[in-house]
Amino acid sequence: MKNTAAGYRKQEKVVEWLKNKGWEIIYDGGRGPADIIARLEGKKWFIQVKYTRKSEMDESRFSKEKEDLIKMADENSGTAIFCYVIQKSIWFDSAKTGKTLKRGRLA
Repeated sequence: MKNTAAGYRKQEKVVEWLKNKGWEIIYDGGRGPADIIARLEGKKWFIQVKYTRKSEMDESRFSKEKEDLIKMADENSGTAIFCYVIQKSIWFDSAKTGKTLKRGRLA
């Protein structure tokens, strides 16, 4: 349960970061394929947040989650994003291509 609570706290930090950058938060319930749905300049991002206490993320274990997120985003004319939180850094990567779309630091 400790890891789950830490993950939710990091998700809240990601929501705060997005808001500070001008994103509109449509959903931040943390259930289903997307933990967060956000919009900026007419573009919708369906975001799955992943957090680790380690120095790097093992992305290979998320293939089913990526598949579900991509399906949800495609059905709703959005972009599927995996947000990796590693220590105080965040990466927003395309779930389809793996390309990093945004990077930042959490407060």
